[in-house]
Amino acid sequence: MTSDQFKGLAKRIVEIREFLKIDQKKLELQEQELKTHDPEFWSDPKAAEIQMKLIQELKFWVNGFIDIENKYGDLEVLQDFVKEEMASEQELNVAYSVLVDLMEDLESKMKNDLRYTASDVYLPFPKPIVNDPIQLT
Repeated sequence: MTSDQFKGLAKRIVEIREFLKIDQKKLELQEQELKTHDPEFWSDPKAAEIQMKLIQELKFWVNGFIDIENKYGDLEVLQDFVKEEMASEQELNVAYSVLVDLMEDLESKMKNDLRYTASDVYLPFPKPIVNDPIQLT
């Protein structure tokens, strides 16, 4: 993983956050979950089912993004460990590939969601070959 690839991941994460409006979705998720605490919530099973599906969808996008952010943080720490020779380049490349796979998976789901068009989805980054030496610049 090169430093340009690492910077590209950071940019891509910001773009995904903005595209999916993650901050808004987090707030909306909290608001929607509060509605389920109403004692009358289950009195209308159809409305409750719709509400629970909405919550499930919001959780899907928010949790998927949080997972990407966490893996990016792990990658950042691992990159420092490689510089200090406390981790191998191979470990870094594997972690990079895992993060890229997560991002591509979420982007693929964005593409398949009817509310998003294919032109809104970002192009995938090439995956590093695990045996290639890492270039930290």
